[in-house]
Amino acid sequence: MLSDKPQLFSNYFKQLFAQVTNPPIDCLREEIVTSAHRHGGEAEHPLNPRRESCRLIELKSPILTNEQLEKLRQVKEPGFRSLTLPILFDPEGAGRSAQSHGRSFAAADRAVAGA
Repeated sequence: MLSDKPQLFSNYFKQLFAQVTNPPIDCLREEIVTSAHRHGGEAEHPLNPRRESCRLIELKSPILTNEQLEKLRQVKEPGFRSLTLPILFDPEGAGRSAQSHGRSFAAADRAVAGA
């Protein structure tokens, strides 16, 4: 900025950007926030714990392998039910994808309502 030599316009922002970036996340102290663990099952109120509150399936990652997905599909415990919904559609024609998504959403809503 104080130089007489011409510089690229972007050079003026390089240091300013580095000064305003957030510090790295401390995964040990912020484990609850950064955790990828997920729990599946009926959510109970945390301030009113009951025996049924302990019936959850813990997933260590939101990304499942084929084997993990198949295990979830085969769970036969009371209170857990799985349903496989087809999401295939004919790509020819306008709006077919949206119509197919609408049918999938409606089928999912019916499955949850019937649980």
